[in-house]
Amino acid sequence: RKRAVWACISANFVNHWGYFVYLNWMPAYFNKVIGLNLTKSTFFSFVPWLVMAVMAYVSGRMGDLMVSSGMSKLTTRRILQ
Repeated sequence: RKRAVWACISANFVNHWGYFVYLNWMPAYFNKVIGLNLTKSTFFSFVPWLVMAVMAYVSGRMGDLMVSSGMSKLTTRRILQ
């Protein structure tokens, strides 16, 4: 049981670390490498997060529909992950 808890904690830490890196690194990357000014790069940095939020909603709705149509939860999880 403890291993599962530590696995969740570790995965959560790594996931949040990735978010932190992207949020802080992407605007500087767009500015230095691509040459966009910070005003434009903030928009381009926002787009992946917007797509992620929309797709999280879409996949949640798809999962609900799949389970309500009789598909097993395990199969639904495998398809959507």
